[in-house]
Amino acid sequence: TLDMELQTAVQERVDAAIGHYRAWGAGNIAVLVAERETGKVRAYIGSDDYFNQFASGSINYARTRRSSGSTVKPFLYGLALDTGSFSPASIVADLPFSIIGPEGEFSVGNFDDEYLGPMLFRRALANSRNTPTIRVLEEVGLERSFELYRAAGLTDDVHNAAYYGYGLPVGGLYVTLEDLTAAYGILANDGLSFHLRWFEDEEPSAPPRRVLSEYAAREITDILSDPLARLPSFPRLSALEFPFPVAIKTGTSQGFRDAWTVAYSRKYIVGIWIGHPANEPMNHISGSTAALLLHDLMLLLHPDEARGIGIEPFPRPRNTVALEICALSGQPKGPDCPEVFLEYFKAGTEPYNTCPVHRRFRVNRATGELADADTPLSAT
Repeated sequence: TLDMELQTAVQERVDAAIGHYRAWGAGNIAVLVAERETGKVRAYIGSDDYFNQFASGSINYARTRRSSGSTVKPFLYGLALDTGSFSPASIVADLPFSIIGPEGEFSVGNFDDEYLGPMLFRRALANSRNTPTIRVLEEVGLERSFELYRAAGLTDDVHNAAYYGYGLPVGGLYVTLEDLTAAYGILANDGLSFHLRWFEDEEPSAPPRRVLSEYAAREITDILSDPLARLPSFPRLSALEFPFPVAIKTGTSQGFRDAWTVAYSRKYIVGIWIGHPANEPMNHISGSTAALLLHDLMLLLHPDEARGIGIEPFPRPRNTVALEICALSGQPKGPDCPEVFLEYFKAGTEPYNTCPVHRRFRVNRATGELADADTPLSAT
């Protein structure tokens, strides 16, 4: 299924990227490009150069299990929507906390060692915060979460849920780029199973099966393609933004040992891994770094859309109620809410009470106290 013209173009960009990243401790790179509709692999790079002994080039890194970092979080959040444990209006706390488990105390922290307080469900995922993710895992359940990862093809069938514990969605799960890219195909395929195809005449081995609901898959796609939801952790106008709809997720393993970026559009799914063959730390090469290359590849794959031609939005969740929700309270917006998000709710699950948090008051400029009703506007 390889498109040799595309393969050559991708190889050229990969050579340039890894040549730059090696100065920062990267050893090798893997890239996979697949069609969203068919699963056909159109470009595939298992390592930068097979004959580069210094970079262990004869290893196929697209089939090598490495720490997933934050890349598997979207599946947990999708499961949380499917189980009803959370809704788009849920507020999840991004605050430090510890859990006592079978193996002892598990302390949860964020990648940047900072905490953002209460966060809307959408923002918790888009900002890729660890502490809200573990709170979601705790509510949904470790075993149920592990079974979802198994259904998505992300486990090795060697270890059980207890082996990973609370580290399951924050880097404890080791995955291959092939499996991770195929798993993101599930999100792009409205929650149905997705398989990579390697030969043009290859027929599907089995009919597609349901892994996540269509509603959950489309809601997660909407979140991952929302640049406003990534604030403040990821700045605007970065490599995570595109001139056409793209759902994107980055991941960085502990010590900057693995940098991942996976993204999908209406046409393609692209996965990138950067790391060191000996699992050594890199010098702050993160998933956002890998996103620079992915951004370039997405523009290569979508020449018309990059010029504003033929752009198709992602489909919205069907049979839902659309409401503008306050970003802080998770309630329908009031007249004074400074920031809102459009969320889609299954009928009957939408919140009804208007946001009670934000209120506008008139203050007397002279005294700094609340103004009386008869105080002229010029004085407030």
